Amino acid sequence: MHVIAKPALVAAAKRYPNAASWIWNWYAVATKASWTSLVDVRASYPTTDQFKCCLIFDACGNDYRLITRVTYADKYQRGTLLIKAFVTHADYDKDGWKGDC
Repeated sequence: MHVIAKPALVAAAKRYPNAASWIWNWYAVATKASWTSLVDVRASYPTTDQFKCCLIFDACGNDYRLITRVTYADKYQRGTLLIKAFVTHADYDKDGWKGDC
């Protein structure tokens, strides 16, 4: 997958240092993946959910959420993930991120 907005991940890792290793492990997996559906994503991240065109990854034992817009891979492209937000579970529950999806 092509991951867009890496600076957002850098900022999240700085803001939440206890989540930095999860963020960079996710990045390593995602950039090597060719996810064609939520089923494919869940093979790597079983607790991932989808809301409209966004994937919501549970991070660090459900303490955080990584929200990305997704264009799944197909025979013409490898797919794209656009980083929208990395938020605490409490901020996620406020639903402010839903407008990006």
